Amino acid sequence: MRYQVIELETIETQQGDVILPVGKILKLTPEQAKQLGSKVRPITTADSYHVSQFEDSAESLPMSPHAPEASWPPKFKAKLTPEGELRTTGVCDDMTAVIMEHTIDNLPLQAKLLRLHVARYSEPHWKHLLVEFDERAGIFEFDGGLPRQEAEYRAAEILRCIAFLPELTGQ
Repeated sequence: MRYQVIELETIETQQGDVILPVGKILKLTPEQAKQLGSKVRPITTADSYHVSQFEDSAESLPMSPHAPEASWPPKFKAKLTPEGELRTTGVCDDMTAVIMEHTIDNLPLQAKLLRLHVARYSEPHWKHLLVEFDERAGIFEFDGGLPRQEAEYRAAEILRCIAFLPELTGQ
């Protein structure tokens, strides 16, 4: 049966600790589901429309000693749809780099996806990023002797937020 992870969980497997992110769809045996308890919920027929979009991404947990070693963690894959949606499967260590790689030629889309998928660029963290940007730009300008515009660009480059440069500089 298919289950969806509803609470972040780290489990021990034959291959080591595995983090199960919220929203992950898994194929579990009843014993595995019982072991995870309230951390997962069964996917009902009402959910089937949404699940069918991710049918290929449903993973089986290798909790038994007979599970193949290559099945976990799943290989990370990302693709950008023609509509500008980011589709991913597997575990990613640096979503910012993935988004930047897929949207290098479309900065407005890059900004949208970064705000949507990376907490650092979201509204609650924006003030902190703005302060960090101003500090780095000031260091480049005053200590490094760079013109303000170049200092701001270098700061945005280091903080991986070039897509937000107009917002950061107030232009």
